[in-house]
Formats: sequence, C-alpha cells, structure tokens
Amino acid sequence: MAADDDSDDVLSRLPKTRPARRSTRRASAEPGGEAAAKPKPKTAAKAKPKAKAAPKAKAAPKAQTPPPPPARKPIEPPTGAEILDSAVQAAKDIAQVGLVIGGEALKAVRSRLPGGR
Repeated sequence: MAADDDSDDVLSRLPKTRPARRSTRRASAEPGGEAAAKPKPKTAAKAKPKAKAAPKAKAAPKAQTPPPPPARKPIEPPTGAEILDSAVQAAKDIAQVGLVIGGEALKAVRSRLPGGR
C-alpha cells in the first residue's frame, strides 16, 4: 500500500463511535436487570437432556481452635561421638565431590590429547 493512499486504510473504515450495546452481565448487575439477563426457557421438545451432576463433596467440619504447641525442651550440646560422626561424614562428602570433579577434569584433558577420546 502506498503511504498517500488512505482510502484503503483499515482504521479509516472503522466507525467513529462504538455501538451502544450492553452485555447481559451488566444488565443483571443493575437493579431490575435480572429479568433481562435470564435466558428464555426452552420448550420440552427442544431441550437437551443434561448429564447428571457429580455428587458434591461434603464440606469439611469447621476447625476448632488448634491445640497449643508442645513446650520446647532445651537443646543439649552434642556429644563427642556425634561431633566425630559429623566430621567423618563431611570428610566423606568432600572426598566424593573431589573424586567426581577430578574424574571430569581427567576426561577433559584426555579428550584434548591427540588420539584420545
């Protein structure tokens, strides 16, 4: 389209004002608008049979006030065996991570070598 040919412009063909239509939702929200919002009843011959609705789940009983939380006991310091166990577990985890990273580094170096895959 040419810039100086405005007769084929889509926006120029639109009406200047919007049509004054009201939706049924707005009509039902206004006082006295319920009658306009209700659909016309169908005749028995034209009505389609509706599927039966699934039974509704029973509402949960109203919750009573929850019981107070139990009183907290003072935290005791860990024993020497617990500290030693935690230290051994941490050393094991660090060694495992080191082996994985070292293995990946060796694979990367090997792939750079001539004839290596």
